Amino acid sequence: MQVELIPCKKCKKIPKVVKIDDMYYIQCRNCKKWSPYEFLGNTYNNAAGEWNLRNTLNNQGAKKND
Repeated sequence: MQVELIPCKKCKKIPKVVKIDDMYYIQCRNCKKWSPYEFLGNTYNNAAGEWNLRNTLNNQGAKKND
């Protein structure tokens, strides 16, 4: 079962999924807050899980300026 992506915490839009050579990138192309290479995974669920973790509103691991 695929992980459902949550919206970007800055622009509130759902990110795009890009697959290149069996690698998955989750990218917010609306607000440009995140590096396009920041959320990479060898599976969709790995990349999506990292995106969701960093875009959770009360994420303790996020930088202060996020």
